[in-house]
Amino acid sequence: MRKAAVYGLAVVCVCLVLVLDGPSAQRMASADGNGSMSASGTVGFVGMTTETFHTGVGALVASRACHAEFPFTRLCEWADVFRSIPPPALDTDLLIAANYEVSPRTTCITSDGGLKCKPGALFPAACCGSSIPSQILLNIDTTSPGCSTSTPLVTSCSQLICLGAQVQDSTGKGIQGVVLLFKLQNNMLGGNTFNGVFTPSQATTDSSGRAFATFFPDSTCPAQCTGAFGKACQTEILVTMLGGAFQSQPLQLQISIP
Repeated sequence: MRKAAVYGLAVVCVCLVLVLDGPSAQRMASADGNGSMSASGTVGFVGMTTETFHTGVGALVASRACHAEFPFTRLCEWADVFRSIPPPALDTDLLIAANYEVSPRTTCITSDGGLKCKPGALFPAACCGSSIPSQILLNIDTTSPGCSTSTPLVTSCSQLICLGAQVQDSTGKGIQGVVLLFKLQNNMLGGNTFNGVFTPSQATTDSSGRAFATFFPDSTCPAQCTGAFGKACQTEILVTMLGGAFQSQPLQLQISIP
């Protein structure tokens, strides 16, 4: 009798472990025709919201914000973020859910994955979904109106450079609704700085996963980068997702301004 009771207790414990750990062990989801989630593609970190929240806000509130900025995503759980490959590069603390099945409350994690966030602070929501970017392609755009002669060779401070980016999943399919940031990097050389303006600086990918922008050197270009002043410049253009979670390979501009 005692043996049977012990055996029964052991079975119950095993079942509880499976129930509690199972949902977090591997999150699987994909969007069906109605936009609901079914079991097929691994859920992972996609990005973070621009809207911010206090810890303790309802998980559905944060999930709606995620879906608004990153279609077919929801607020991440701890397991979603920690199991994402590649690990997300975070530059701020994030709102996150503990475990929807066991503890459906919101809390936060630090940018390095710790738990000691600033008390009372506002946090962007970590968003997870099945449309996980595999790569962001960045190229010179020569197909949009007025861009047929666009080139990475910069020979004038009044030159317009057209850019096209595409976010792709692991199958090469474009991902719609991803917010991309266009920016410069490595734009200083020997004390000279090459700056300019992106229009727009932030763009959302269309149904084919594409987003477009133009770049125009700013008013400091003649004094900073022209050969007439004995100056030389360099720069690279980069496209990233919000929060820097994923980025393109840099596109180098060749600057040779007389």
